[in-house]
Amino acid sequence: MLFDFLSPIFTIFPAIKTMTNKQKISRKNFFKVIAAIISIPFTVLWFTGTKRVISTAKKKKILVPQNLSDGITFLESAIIKKDGKSLTAFSSKCTHLGCKINSTVNDNLVCPCHGSKFSFDGIPQNGPATVPLNKLEIVKDKSTGELVVYV
Repeated sequence: MLFDFLSPIFTIFPAIKTMTNKQKISRKNFFKVIAAIISIPFTVLWFTGTKRVISTAKKKKILVPQNLSDGITFLESAIIKKDGKSLTAFSSKCTHLGCKINSTVNDNLVCPCHGSKFSFDGIPQNGPATVPLNKLEIVKDKSTGELVVYV
């Protein structure tokens, strides 16, 4: 027969079986077959694209030094604020265009690219950024006991 190579698919798409028996195929079954044929490549692309995104979504581990002084400390991709015994961490990525914030001026975190200013609590004080800095969680590593931030 013309469609013998499709025999394993007959159980999934019964409309194809009617095509192989040289019977007339209804319009409804015809569109089911066309939809199935078109959807297979898109499904494969979606699954492969999802795997790629998941594999690249690993977070970077940053160790928080134990001897931090009060104030602001810049660590790689994180900003750590120490106030007495409390620690707060923010992403050093500006929420405007993603430039790395690496300096303070007049009690503000300043983005070097476009001049956005953030308070030490991550709240925008001066644009163009309008969204607060992303707050990061500080966790204690179970194996080493050190404080860690994942960016």
